[in-house]
Amino acid sequence: MYTIDDVIDANKFVVEKRGVEFDVDLDILADIVFKLNNNYNHISNKQERILKQTAYLIGAITFKQPFFDGNKTTALLLGIYWLRRNGYDLPIESKKQRIEVLEILTDIMYAKKGYSDLEVFIKERIVSLP
Repeated sequence: MYTIDDVIDANKFVVEKRGVEFDVDLDILADIVFKLNNNYNHISNKQERILKQTAYLIGAITFKQPFFDGNKTTALLLGIYWLRRNGYDLPIESKKQRIEVLEILTDIMYAKKGYSDLEVFIKERIVSLP
């Protein structure tokens, strides 16, 4: 899946484009990456495993906020990249799709919704790549 350095590099990319200072709580990030890489290996159905990993990755970074800035963007960037590496995509091209994504990530950030809600949201919207 991802290493701590992979996730840090993604966030640095995001914050550099914004001109914002980079900072990370390595304890929080290490916990997220450990769980991401170890809690889903028992799921034999590949699509279900990828969906759960993606929901956890996006949800955990969004909720736990390991970075000073760019958590939601970093989470979405890594989640979509993970889906694409595994033959899926989460289309967010239209204004309506962007608003829906922003709304659920904001609800996750403020604990109004959980990882299972995000998993359902992603499952309803992902498409297989050709």
